[in-house]
Amino acid sequence: MRLIFCSVIIILLGNSAFCQYLKLDELLKFQKSSDLSIEKILTSKNWSLDNTQAITETATWGGEDGVIQLKQITYAYNRNAYNSKSEIWLSVIRRDEEDIDEVNDEPKCRIFYQLQNTIDYSKILKRATELGFKESKSWTTEDNEVIKFLDNDKTGITLHIISKKTNDETGKNLNIYKITVISNGDYMLNYSE
Repeated sequence: MRLIFCSVIIILLGNSAFCQYLKLDELLKFQKSSDLSIEKILTSKNWSLDNTQAITETATWGGEDGVIQLKQITYAYNRNAYNSKSEIWLSVIRRDEEDIDEVNDEPKCRIFYQLQNTIDYSKILKRATELGFKESKSWTTEDNEVIKFLDNDKTGITLHIISKKTNDETGKNLNIYKITVISNGDYMLNYSE
């Protein structure tokens, strides 16, 4: 009986260690969620608020240049207070809570998600395929970053995959995955050539 009880506890502890990683469905939902809703979900998973800041971005509409005021809220999971490193990062960048693309009813919100867990990254890629996302282009930069654009009719996903050697005491290679969830309209304005 003790063996069964101990086995159940070990399984539950093991599962709770990985529940902080976010699924693609959650990232897509965050794009249409309020800041308060996102914060409630993340704090229930033991994430913490890391930073808030204002950002100024320039854009061109119909040949006219304009300035956009954005806000960025960044959350971290398992952040080290001494060196500012974290296991996982999530940033939400938006103009306004009610800022909606009137044509496609898409929020003007970007979700940046950075993780180091290859298994969870693979799950995100698999789910993207299941949801109908298709690779529209990819390339490798001079810094050995592999950049992919996955698109569907509602949301464009930018996948930045960076593999580099860490400068910490382990000296092991560390894979860093950056996933950006943006609307197709935002993609056309800011990322297309």
